[in-house]
Amino acid sequence: MSENRPPAPRGGPPTVAEVLALPVLAGGGPRVVVGADRVDRPVRWVHVTELTDPASFLKGGELVLTTGMPLPDDPAGVRRYVDELADVGAAALVIELVRRYHRPPHALVAACRARGLPLVTLAEDVNFLEVTQVVHALILGGQADAMRRTQRVHEAFTALTLRGAGPGDVVRAAAEMSGRTVVLENLVHRALVCGPSDSTAGAALTGWERRSRTTPATDRAALSGP
Repeated sequence: MSENRPPAPRGGPPTVAEVLALPVLAGGGPRVVVGADRVDRPVRWVHVTELTDPASFLKGGELVLTTGMPLPDDPAGVRRYVDELADVGAAALVIELVRRYHRPPHALVAACRARGLPLVTLAEDVNFLEVTQVVHALILGGQADAMRRTQRVHEAFTALTLRGAGPGDVVRAAAEMSGRTVVLENLVHRALVCGPSDSTAGAALTGWERRSRTTPATDRAALSGP
């Protein structure tokens, strides 16, 4: 088995920190120069570029890899380069300190810090092609796994609907599949059904109406409220 083979997908895109920990990148001695508190950003793709305007080819969420060769010489040009990456929503900028630079340019560090764009340096030469292959396999594997789980959920709830299952059955099924306590409430925020009915139910229902009323409504599943 190759040491660079990606781990089993965990149901979502890997984070910047997880990508940096992969052997294919860890061997390059990555160091987070700026944005250590933002390495939990999801990486949706890897983009290798030696262009002065890479943002025109990005859609957001990319880990941008470069040797530093295309970086402008003037601070204004560097700021513009970083601004474009930040505006498009790049996950992080990774620069190899082997060919052109042996330390990150001050203007680049300052620009990344000003825009909150994580900047990572590599002290050793890294095969960028291999990085893209490994990370893309990890991302695509996670997407396929998510699609399989979505299909299983769809089939399970379709079966419940076809057999006329009641609210209690639906709540229990949701609790079993999610591994979480699930509460069904009415329009005035009073709990009607809770599953599973074990020790976690008491904790979930304590102050339920008050907590539910202070939780903003959203159009999609999300963590919110107290």
